[in-house]
Parts: sequence; structure tokens; C-alpha cells
Amino acid sequence: MSISASPVSGPTFFSFNVNNGLFSFNLPISPTNGNTLFLTFYGVGDVRDPSIISVSQGGVTWATALANDNGGDGEIWYGVVGPNASNNITINVNGSTNLETLEIIIIAEWGGVFALDQTGSNFGSDVSAGTTGSAGPTNNNNELLIALIGTFAGATPTIQSTPLNGFNQFDGTTSVQQGINNNFSTLALLYLNVSIIMSYSSGTSFNQTAEYQGGIASFIQTKPPISNYFIGDGLTFYSA
Repeated sequence: MSISASPVSGPTFFSFNVNNGLFSFNLPISPTNGNTLFLTFYGVGDVRDPSIISVSQGGVTWATALANDNGGDGEIWYGVVGPNASNNITINVNGSTNLETLEIIIIAEWGGVFALDQTGSNFGSDVSAGTTGSAGPTNNNNELLIALIGTFAGATPTIQSTPLNGFNQFDGTTSVQQGINNNFSTLALLYLNVSIIMSYSSGTSFNQTAEYQGGIASFIQTKPPISNYFIGDGLTFYSA
């Protein structure tokens, strides 16, 4: 069973300065029955790094793939889409009463139902490149790899580039400021489809030294997409 090279919808970028509690946002379109949403999260706080307690969305069953808090809190979540799913998502954040918090989220939708296989993570401080850690060895020939690199630095934004090991990179250049301290963060979503059983990792280069949190998860497609998807240039993203 081959997996598509790109998401059918998204990736879509969201950012917030929410200290603690619930916040909601809307996807540009409602997700499709039989697909899977992938959410990458990076959170930083002065007193405590904000982390996700839960993700709620009508018609979507969300679960945690990984959560690691060393160079900021980096998380990957995935949600299996059912019939008549809502485009509204509510996230419950365990943060701080301190104003110096920020959260960045990137969400993308892939065709088919996926189950978690392997995970890995890594972090660093005052470095000019970050790596995701290693996921594997995988348990299936054809898997989807979802990874993140979240950065935190001082007076100027960190620009991420040059993804390692053939991964595709979304964003990593849009900067978000933390409260009144004006520190900057960026988040890169990395993804790759693979067809060989082995361990996988990726990473990005930075234009300056920064603190970072990386993470990676591999997913097995357990059900193909219910229908075909097309984009404007006629390429088929998914085929049942």
C-alpha cells in the first residue's frame, strides 16, 4: 500500500499567546471522512513551558504520538476523521499564569487512516542546527514520517532551512514573539514517505544559534483513503 507524497489539505499555521486553559481555531475547510489530521506543537514559557492536555474536535478522535519538553515543549498529535467532522478545534493547554508564553501549531491532513509506529526526540541549546532524534526501525515497508523542529532565541527570529535526509519542510521561517520579552520562536513541520524498514531522522539548519526541541514519529497507513483527491495541476494526491 503506497502512501501519497503530500498532504491533501494544509499544512496550516496557527500561533497564540495563551497562558493557560482553552483556545479554539478553525481549519480552512472541514477534514474528510476516512483521513487523518497531524498536529505539530511547540510551546515556550518563562516559568513553565506550555503543553497540551487534550485536543477536541467534533467527529475526530485525537491521540498523542509524542510529547517532549527539554528545549521547549514539542508535541505531535494525530486525529482520525469520521463522518461530518467539524473544522473547529479546541486545545486545552497546561501553561503558566505568567504572560511570557507562546504556542505554535501546524496542522496537515493526509488521506487514509494511520496508526502510530515509532517515535524519537532530541533537543539542544546554543546550536546552529537541530535534529529530530531517530524513529525506528520501522515495522512496515511503507510509512509516513512526521517530524518537527521548534526553535527559541532572543532578539531576532531564527530561520530554519535545509531539511536533512530528503524530508519536505513546511514553514520554519514565520516568527512568533513571546509576550513582552520579545523573544522569538519558529516551528518547522517535516514529512517524508518511506518504503524501507529502517530508522529515520531529519533536522534543519539555523541562521543563528538557538535553543530547540525536535521530535519525529512514524505512522502505518491502516486504511486507504475512501476517495481520490486531486489538485489544480491534475496530480493525484491519493488513490483508494
